[in-house]
Amino acid sequence: MATTRLLFVTFRAFSWPDKPILTPDFQTFPNFHLTTYLPATPCPICGYKIPVHALILLSAPTSESQRRLKNNFASAPSLPTVGPTMADTPATISFPDFYIPDGAIAPEAQARTSHLGIGAHADDLEFMAYHGISACYEEEMHWFSGITCTNGAGSVRTGPHAGTTDTALVNLRAQEQRQAAEIGKYSFIQQLGYTSQQIKAPAGREALVAQLAQMLIMTQPEVLYTHNPADKHPTHVAVCLAVLEAIRRMPPFSRPKKVYGCELWRDLDWLSQEDKIALDVSAHPELAEKLNACFDSQISGGKRYDRAVLGRRRANATFYDAHTADSFDQLWLAMDLTPLIDHENEATPINLHDFVQEKLQRMQDSILDALKTDA
Repeated sequence: MATTRLLFVTFRAFSWPDKPILTPDFQTFPNFHLTTYLPATPCPICGYKIPVHALILLSAPTSESQRRLKNNFASAPSLPTVGPTMADTPATISFPDFYIPDGAIAPEAQARTSHLGIGAHADDLEFMAYHGISACYEEEMHWFSGITCTNGAGSVRTGPHAGTTDTALVNLRAQEQRQAAEIGKYSFIQQLGYTSQQIKAPAGREALVAQLAQMLIMTQPEVLYTHNPADKHPTHVAVCLAVLEAIRRMPPFSRPKKVYGCELWRDLDWLSQEDKIALDVSAHPELAEKLNACFDSQISGGKRYDRAVLGRRRANATFYDAHTADSFDQLWLAMDLTPLIDHENEATPINLHDFVQEKLQRMQDSILDALKTDA
């Protein structure tokens, strides 16, 4: 193999599917690879760390490659070869774990991500972010990626897993999450391995925010799914807060176009119709069942999430609107959190407490208005 050399550099400000930086001719060369570097220091003009795309020559170019590239790219200093991908699952998974099911290089797996889910625990993504998983499934130009923040050591365990130690359970849940990524054909799955106690504490949450901010700037998804701020699970709320803060640290032009705070622990049927985002999760029902079945440590361990999630999806579809026939087979509900990260609101940022309070007030008003008898 020839010495790896840098052939092309450009700043990355947009997501992979919508703004490819290379022409189709160059993207199809087997001996070239696109990689990404995150500078150690912020840009002196905008104040943000901007990823840099690089076209890397991985092997000796063909005569056709040489002909097309001649006089177009200057020679550059040698670079380290591209690092290995994680194609094999070890018996014991160490954190942070970065797994790429199809064996692509890490920068490519990050750059092609169009939909990103960030959840607290292994299985949260498959339950709450299935809209993104199904939208990207076997789609050439759309890729779902996932990040799980905690190791899930505190989960319920009965039956066959009653005697499982925390260490063994953490490893089992990580293996299950990898399996789900394989079945769902994710671009990548990253498991950070924090404890719930760590991310619920200010110091630990700051470490999580910094890590998420770096991953977000490397992936720059168009759509992001996470927990909603009214979830009744404290760890889910902690992840939601960390995600919002991490997005605010991104350059405005690199932020997701949509951020959904999805229901999980506590449904979102209580939201008024104007605040309720209904995500169609009817597609690929066999895939949904396979993904849910991955998490046997939870299902056999005493929580039938597989049944509950599918039941809620069907219930949402039927009870979404009392005055129309069912339009969808399955729905998942979410809050639109995009206004909280909109850079146009940064001069007078929206307070999260006020944001949720406003939705609670609309729900309360709708209930009390229906009880009025003086109309």
